[in-house]
Amino acid sequence: MKKYFLPILLAATFVFVNTGCDDALDINTDPLAATAVDPNLLFPEVLVNLSNNRTIEVSGRLGNIVHYYEPGLTVFGTMAYGDLSNTFLVGNIWSNWYSIGLKNLVLAEQTALSQDPQPVNVIAQSKLLQSFIYYLLTTSWEEVPFSQALNADEFPNPVFDPQEQVLEGIVAMVDEALALIDKGDGAFSVTDGDLIYGGNMDNWERFGNSLKLKALMLLANKKDVSAQIAAAVAAPRITALSDEAALQYFDAPGNFNPLWNTLNLFAGGNNPEWWNASTIFIDVLNELEDPRLSTYYDESDSFGAPPGSFGVDGNAIVSLNILRPDFPDRYITPAEIVLLEAEAIARGFAPGGIGAADTKYREGIKLSMDFYDAKPGAIQEVDKEAYLNSLPNLAELPTDDAVEAIQLQIYLEDFMRSPEGWTQWRRTKVPSTVQAPAGSQISGVLRRLFYPPDEVGANPNAPNLKDLDEPMWFEN
Repeated sequence: MKKYFLPILLAATFVFVNTGCDDALDINTDPLAATAVDPNLLFPEVLVNLSNNRTIEVSGRLGNIVHYYEPGLTVFGTMAYGDLSNTFLVGNIWSNWYSIGLKNLVLAEQTALSQDPQPVNVIAQSKLLQSFIYYLLTTSWEEVPFSQALNADEFPNPVFDPQEQVLEGIVAMVDEALALIDKGDGAFSVTDGDLIYGGNMDNWERFGNSLKLKALMLLANKKDVSAQIAAAVAAPRITALSDEAALQYFDAPGNFNPLWNTLNLFAGGNNPEWWNASTIFIDVLNELEDPRLSTYYDESDSFGAPPGSFGVDGNAIVSLNILRPDFPDRYITPAEIVLLEAEAIARGFAPGGIGAADTKYREGIKLSMDFYDAKPGAIQEVDKEAYLNSLPNLAELPTDDAVEAIQLQIYLEDFMRSPEGWTQWRRTKVPSTVQAPAGSQISGVLRRLFYPPDEVGANPNAPNLKDLDEPMWFEN
């Protein structure tokens, strides 16, 4: 992952800000709007706004759905309780992902299509990022505008496509993008504005295949896509830390991780028990004697627990190893992809057998721990080795137990990556101890966000509100 230092408060000249959800999906109605813009100006605005939403509004507020933390202040977790009053949160995410994210990426794509010769890598990069945002949208809301989105001239009221079609459309869009990639000398791509890979198309290829694997594993809950999964596993993927897709933040004003900056502005850079350890999550770490315990959490002396009881009964707070100014927004990690591969092999979706699944299982866990090398929360090599040696050989377990062991490690890897952790828990239901938090207004675990009222009021094709704990289509 190449790192770029650009002001996180950067505001590109050509930003499309909507004031109503009816025009959030329209990129052509403003006669004064730019119709051709350098993608190097558009991409930073897309990525920065996307990550602002993901870090503070999603990970910072929704992580207690799957018990990565329990909020000391309810302002950081009310959505997990099924609270329908927080319209600003859902409206802001929806508007930013469609209006600033998808809108500007489509403009970048259209600009490239209008040129001769066409810079096909720009089109590919734009499509891959669009696919990623659509993945986030459908896993947050289920049915979302996809086939008719962002074409208000023809579809002023876009339909909300079923999740199956959206996920299949994401796979198809990724395939279109991958087919366009040109790695030849002189091929033009977004470079300075590409805050993830700096225009490295080898890494964008890995990104696409990894995103496709994630979407296919959701589809696999409902239909046979094993041939596509096997092909994705055989293709170049994000399998090394240097391949990771992330927006890197920096310990410098204007470039702080937004979640940490909340602590910086209101709590002097510390975690005053705003994000406390969840007993459910920390019990898993303790049962496994997982060395990531002291990476993920810090001790707290405010719970009335006796000395030496770190982590017992949730006696801890989310660590400043995680809540730090330069912590990246990790879009796709090698550990999650390798663990998904392990699961695919164990379930017979990809070749190799249970022995190969066990190898990938351990490789994924090692990558999860290795991420913190030379960083706050680094784990000693001897502790990594001891932990890996303590885990059962998957070949000695019944298949269902082996799959569950892999899925549990996916849950642990996704710590404080709430969009991913929430989606993977809904896919696997591992661990089974996850439940609605105390005080929840719904009986089950939150499965979906409610649609922004402005969007519902403006678009007659918006679906009726489902119960917030009703499982999404992709769930078993």
